[in-house]
Amino acid sequence: MRQLAALIVIALFFVTAGCGGGGGSDSVSGSTSYSVQGAVNNLLIVVEDDVSEGITPALDAYTASLNGEGIGTQSMVWQSGTAAELRAAIKNYHEATPFGSVLFLGDLPAAWYEQTADFGSSGSFFEQFPCDIFFMSLYSTWSDANHNGAYDSHSALQVDLPLSRVTGDSETISTYLNKVVDYRENGSFLPQGAFIFKDDDWENYRKSNDFRLYDIYRSLTIYESAASTTRAGYSGYMSAVGTEFIYQWIHSSPGTLFFEVDGSYELMSYTDVKAANVRGSFFNLYDCSAARFTEANLGSTYLHSDFGLAVFGTTKTGGVYEPYYFHRTLATGKTWGESFATWYNSAGRHDDNWYLGMSMQGCPFLRVAGATAKALTADMPPEAPAAIDMTILQENAIKSADDGQSSFAAYKANHKHYL
Repeated sequence: MRQLAALIVIALFFVTAGCGGGGGSDSVSGSTSYSVQGAVNNLLIVVEDDVSEGITPALDAYTASLNGEGIGTQSMVWQSGTAAELRAAIKNYHEATPFGSVLFLGDLPAAWYEQTADFGSSGSFFEQFPCDIFFMSLYSTWSDANHNGAYDSHSALQVDLPLSRVTGDSETISTYLNKVVDYRENGSFLPQGAFIFKDDDWENYRKSNDFRLYDIYRSLTIYESAASTTRAGYSGYMSAVGTEFIYQWIHSSPGTLFFEVDGSYELMSYTDVKAANVRGSFFNLYDCSAARFTEANLGSTYLHSDFGLAVFGTTKTGGVYEPYYFHRTLATGKTWGESFATWYNSAGRHDDNWYLGMSMQGCPFLRVAGATAKALTADMPPEAPAAIDMTILQENAIKSADDGQSSFAAYKANHKHYL
């Protein structure tokens, strides 16, 4: 009955959609890659049934704003069914009615992955984490060898469809959608500039580097000395000053930042971040597990702050330490989702240890207001950092690591309708 209910809801919106692949399968197969010219400006919006009625006015305003800019939108409501079933529905509909990006609204299914990640000098450790690359790489094959509900292997990956999420109740999602409409129609909420915050462990990694953010903005502030990278230094800038784009390197768990000060840590929880009313719109988080959307997390806290619009972060240990492809693509005027796909297909797909948990939160069709949209002629720097830099990264990789096993158990206990 659960699978039938999900199919009925899809059929109400998409006559051509059908779920291939049952919920009991331990393997999800792919096929030959499929692409459609001209579909990039279409968006599929998948809405959790529990929030669908409450967000209708805001969703109507949001889609009207996109439509006014030539972006086609289509929506479907999801009641119940596994991540594999939802992926199959998206894939089938994409092949019948092409679209270029996907937006999940509400508490929708998550695919979980488990692996023993190797972080060099930090060692190896077992981890479980939600993996949205599962939905984005439509034509790859995923397997669950031990039948525990978490995939543990996959074929070659690429992002075919950028996918982003906005979690929360109806009121929270509606507020976010109205905020996006405001930004699209009226422009930046904050001064057009970037803020790079690198806590103590990374002070000497790419020191004074702009990570290609200067291709987007002419105003750039960097905090990377031990004296400035404290909780007070961070909250002081983020609450009192702020800027449009934030790229931060801070040890974290899903819901807490750990600022290293004189060999110990000052903590800042997601509730502290919310209370501080941070002033930022676009966030690139080199913060372990800070975007684990299946629980209270820093990423969604930034997204739902007064000025938050989009988040690029990870659901596991890791993060993007070489974001050049991402920032440089944004600088050419591409959307948040297109820039994610360019980065992942150029660099991210080659390293599951660091990147398989990367995900997006917020509207995938947003562009940073400071983008120069110019033709960039400078040669791309190498994606692999120098050996000494890699040592810095590896040595500090798992200081605040969360293996995700308790998170996976909690997800299964609270989402039986998606299993």
